[in-house]
Amino acid sequence: MPNDDSTDVRDALVFSRRIFSLGGLWPDKYMPLIPETLVVYIAFHLVTEIWALVELPDRTAIALIMCSLEFVFMFTMFLLFILIRFNNHLKPLIDNMRREMEEEKIFKNNTEKHLYLRYNAISYNFGKYSLMLQCGLVSLIFFRPLIHLLGRSFAEHGNGTVPYEMPYINHMFFDYEYDAGVYVLLYLWETPTLYMPLVHIAEVSLIVTLSLHLCGKFSILSYRIRTVPAKPADRFQENIKSLVQQHLKLTMLTKNLNQCFYLILLVEYLSCTLRMGLCMYIVLINLRTDSVAAINFTMYAVNLAALLYLYSYVGEQFVYESEDLAAALYDTEWPEVMNKDRRTLLTCLVNGQRTEYLTAGKFYKFSLFGFTDMMKFSMGFISMLQARME
Repeated sequence: MPNDDSTDVRDALVFSRRIFSLGGLWPDKYMPLIPETLVVYIAFHLVTEIWALVELPDRTAIALIMCSLEFVFMFTMFLLFILIRFNNHLKPLIDNMRREMEEEKIFKNNTEKHLYLRYNAISYNFGKYSLMLQCGLVSLIFFRPLIHLLGRSFAEHGNGTVPYEMPYINHMFFDYEYDAGVYVLLYLWETPTLYMPLVHIAEVSLIVTLSLHLCGKFSILSYRIRTVPAKPADRFQENIKSLVQQHLKLTMLTKNLNQCFYLILLVEYLSCTLRMGLCMYIVLINLRTDSVAAINFTMYAVNLAALLYLYSYVGEQFVYESEDLAAALYDTEWPEVMNKDRRTLLTCLVNGQRTEYLTAGKFYKFSLFGFTDMMKFSMGFISMLQARME
């Protein structure tokens, strides 16, 4: 590659690949039984949560909200596993990105490399640190009953029997509250739920990586258009033709990206917004009574808000880079372009007027402006819950 920059492009797909491979979901390493087994496990979890939800009338409002939150998350994971497992558009997108990286076709010089590295660094750092934070957050929520159990045991100094609690509200077919052996077995049964949030963050990282990869290519194409020499005329015609082909290919890749993820992003949009409202309501209830739970669910709500902001940021970058491409065409040295080439340039301008978006369900367009609407919806949902539960 013609550059001497010591900063290398890093493989931002590595974190998603590792997590998906554990569950047999990575396109190059599909395992026939593991994903199906996990889907059955999630479906059984959903049944037990519905069962517990039906048995909730005599319980507190916090238990009702907690059960609803868990049900929404598990149902989301059920849909995501199915959508990822049977997604025929995912493998071509990943293969295209990997091929471009291996063949070093993305950039030609250091300037183009730096343009791409801005997005590559965001993708890589998000995949790395979000996975670490997700592991810590999931562990806090999963082991919270054990922390409570140890705290109450020390507080009572061994006097009396402390009932055991499960990390999630499910209907259990065995009495476990005062049986340590059964409690341990049931806790082990819940262990696979630790994998579900990791799949979720890996899926988010995959979408962010592929999207920002295309944003980086849009940025490079805009730079090439601004720097294309108007003379000699034959070279200009050849360069413009090449740039138009690159633009058409980028437009097609963006369309394929939306076709690949529009259902997943719709599930993400609805699920994250709803869960964030439920989490904040749980925090308001537990603020004075259970500080550990309040801290855990505050972190959970912040995590969900960060994911929604990330989707909005990526969508905003699509808008910015596609509009900057049109601006780059306008910045071309028109006086230096021959009359016969101006018609070609005009055709490019018409094609460049189309703004690209990251969409959910092919109707909602992610943007930073839309992020404020999602926050308003979550706050309104909290107000509705307060009015209904009080």
